[in-house]
Amino acid sequence: MLVRRDSRTSKLDGHLMDYQRLSSLSEDELSHIDIAELNLACAVGLPRSSDFDIPTCLNVLDQWTSLVRAGTKRAIANRHRFPDYDDLSDSEYRVLTMFSVLYRHVGLTINTDVLDPNNVYDGSDSRIQFIHAVLSDGFPATCCTAPVVFAAIGRRLGYPIRLVQTREHIFCRWSGETGERFNIEATDRGYYRTPDEHYLTWPRPVFHKAIQEGLFLTDLTSKQELGLFLHLRGICLLWNLHVEEAVEAFHGACELYPTNYFSRNEYLIAQMLFAAKHGDKSQYSLPDRDPVFWRIPEHCRNWNQQLHNRAQQFLNERRRVYSTFSQHSVSNL
Repeated sequence: MLVRRDSRTSKLDGHLMDYQRLSSLSEDELSHIDIAELNLACAVGLPRSSDFDIPTCLNVLDQWTSLVRAGTKRAIANRHRFPDYDDLSDSEYRVLTMFSVLYRHVGLTINTDVLDPNNVYDGSDSRIQFIHAVLSDGFPATCCTAPVVFAAIGRRLGYPIRLVQTREHIFCRWSGETGERFNIEATDRGYYRTPDEHYLTWPRPVFHKAIQEGLFLTDLTSKQELGLFLHLRGICLLWNLHVEEAVEAFHGACELYPTNYFSRNEYLIAQMLFAAKHGDKSQYSLPDRDPVFWRIPEHCRNWNQQLHNRAQQFLNERRRVYSTFSQHSVSNL
């Protein structure tokens, strides 16, 4: 069973975004850091994140946890009055109560637009990827933020809740030491039993490669969770063409979550943009490549074509600056 945050020692004092130091922490060390604290730390300095305060956000989560704890105590005492839920395990009933408290009493809302697979994902707004605005401004939660809120509160209550990825979506899973295991779709307004098979096609059909390599539908470790947050940070920075910071974020993501080939793809793009912008041989650039002739590889376009088109436009703009470079191909990248 996971320990509660109030018994943990934060490793995030000092410079919050010291990626090298965070990446060097062991799985056990990272598991003792509040998942909400890590998520908020990865949002520091992003567009539309300048006004939030981490301690204040964490206090809000503590208050919500107290409400869920009290609500759960009452719900369990009165469970005999609701026979419709007799088929739920004790763990499922606790999660059902968490939904009720957060959505009916706390007033948590969901941004349904980002759940529509027909809408184009816009990663430029940090409020979509990180929980700061949900906690400080009542911003509607998304499939990136609602699962983190559920996991943070659940872990404060001692629940074994992990994050899980599928294509363009994050959900939660109860993974108990006794073997009890069930999925929690945090963007629903209540608890419904949702099998793994549902996430093979929703919100989009998954890539077979991602299943084979264990990227989708598996519980994320603490290192992988932090790697996911750094990936989301890099996406936001890349959308806003903050190239230098995007490279640093994706570098950290790849260190923590090396099997996430989406991070590797975006890291490659960020490296290309960095070199095209600076034309130097920094630690993050690829000096043997010529940014004048770089193209976003086709295999990188599967995740979000609009983002990659934006990146390609940036590269095209840099053509005129470095038009004397020798031509190279990126086909062997």
